[in-house]
Amino acid sequence: MIVGDHAGLIHAVDAETGERFWSFDMMGQVWGTAAILGGRVYVGDQDGDLAIFELSRELKVIAEIENKNSIFGNVVFHEGILYIVTRSHLIAVEGE
Repeated sequence: MIVGDHAGLIHAVDAETGERFWSFDMMGQVWGTAAILGGRVYVGDQDGDLAIFELSRELKVIAEIENKNSIFGNVVFHEGILYIVTRSHLIAVEGE
């Protein structure tokens, strides 16, 4: 399970035992839930950063993408498109 908090931390946790595998400091409050697709985790923060992690028991940051607008909502995938709702825009990114 991947969860974020208002302290700006992302946690990878075993849903059954509560064991924490890793944490990552986004440096900005996390308001939405993470999206998981294709072994990757996507999560945004109040500072407008979108972080992409490998879904694993070890912390593996794939990318951190800066955006100028806060990401308050959930990152969503639908029919091969990644949707990111910022404070002022809807961003749609077509995948492979």
